[in-house]
Amino acid sequence: MVTSFRNWWLTFRAANLPTAWSNVILGAALSVDLWQAHDFQMLSWTALCITLIYLGGMAINDGGDVAFDRACGSNRPVARGKVGAKAALIIGIAMLFTGWAAQLAVVVCCKDCWIHAGVSVSALAVLVILYQLLHRRSATAALIMMAGCRFCVPILAATVLHDTVPAVVWWAAAAVACWTLGITATGRGEQGGEQRLETGSYWLSVASLGLFPIALTLPSPHWGAVGAGLVVLLAGWIPAVGRRCIMGRRSEAVCWAIAGLPVLDSAILLSAGHPEWAALCMVLAAITLGAQRYGRGS
Repeated sequence: MVTSFRNWWLTFRAANLPTAWSNVILGAALSVDLWQAHDFQMLSWTALCITLIYLGGMAINDGGDVAFDRACGSNRPVARGKVGAKAALIIGIAMLFTGWAAQLAVVVCCKDCWIHAGVSVSALAVLVILYQLLHRRSATAALIMMAGCRFCVPILAATVLHDTVPAVVWWAAAAVACWTLGITATGRGEQGGEQRLETGSYWLSVASLGLFPIALTLPSPHWGAVGAGLVVLLAGWIPAVGRRCIMGRRSEAVCWAIAGLPVLDSAILLSAGHPEWAALCMVLAAITLGAQRYGRGS
């Protein structure tokens, strides 16, 4: 039973789930006052739906890529036959559909202006499917689709809690998308069998520099926090990812890049004057790194 659990844990990339929750917190905290009880309820529901969509997307990815992964000698559970490819696809599709339908149903029932949230969650679900259909055909498509998925998460959180998306959330989502480009570029060719891209650190740096337009969008930016965030990201986290790539430890580099998403979210929230939510995102980054010790979500 323990072995089966770990196989599904790896298939779902469950170690990375805290990064999705961090993106939800980012979009929500930048759009409304989260210390309102009804906002916490909607936030929790959105986090649950994002969890289902995320896990479902990962299972679909492994189920659909089984032939390619086996040809490349991948050690993923589906490729090794520890998890059935058909089971991964069926469960993944069911989770993706359930997450999408549950989020849509709640916003339709609980919000007068639900169209923005409905479009956001639908766009996320479509991008997950498009990624699976296109990512083996084009590295560019893989980058765009994956970045688009992450872009939608803060936007969805904002639209669920607020009728419109504040400008700062658009900028924050763009920074998250750029960081995701860096993750995807770093991981491209991780298992072999596909063209490697060496632009990962570039996109991670672009995402970090996004703190400047984000701060300028705010009525009262915290420039000290902006500087601290840039130091952590540009002088600490991104070089750590780059060193692991240079040393040939690309899987570990990908894991660190993924865990850097909540660090980016934390820097943005601290710059916006939300230290409590920034601290929570840093905790989620630490949880991600800890969970990856049980099974990497690369």
